[in-house]
Amino acid sequence: MTTETTNDVLSASRGRRLPSATPGARVRGSAARWKRLLNQRILLTAARAAPCPPGLEPAEAAALPVNGLTAWQALEMLGLGRGQRLLVTNGARATGSLAVQLAAAMGVEVTATASAYAADRAFTRVASGRAGGRKVVLIR
Repeated sequence: MTTETTNDVLSASRGRRLPSATPGARVRGSAARWKRLLNQRILLTAARAAPCPPGLEPAEAAALPVNGLTAWQALEMLGLGRGQRLLVTNGARATGSLAVQLAAAMGVEVTATASAYAADRAFTRVASGRAGGRKVVLIR
């Protein structure tokens, strides 16, 4: 998977899957073949595009799906199910925080480690807001 971000949306058809697709919007796109992203202009379907989260630099937004895919593949390889336990080290960083959220959504009991700085800045907000109300234990 190759990803790229831009704020040069020239035109867009709005729809349910990508409601914020308007000219000038910041979007992230992915292509199965990286050479397509070298073109000056490309056509992306809604399945290959997503709005960039506000506050992220283009490089950070482009890396987001890669981190999510890494977290998902690791959890899939572990084969954990509801009620099993998982320790996520570096749980406040990109891949770790996504692993925490995905595992918690699967019903896994998650314990995560993070530095005090990272925990205060990101992890507590992410875990409480996106873990679906499930318990996540944080070790600083």
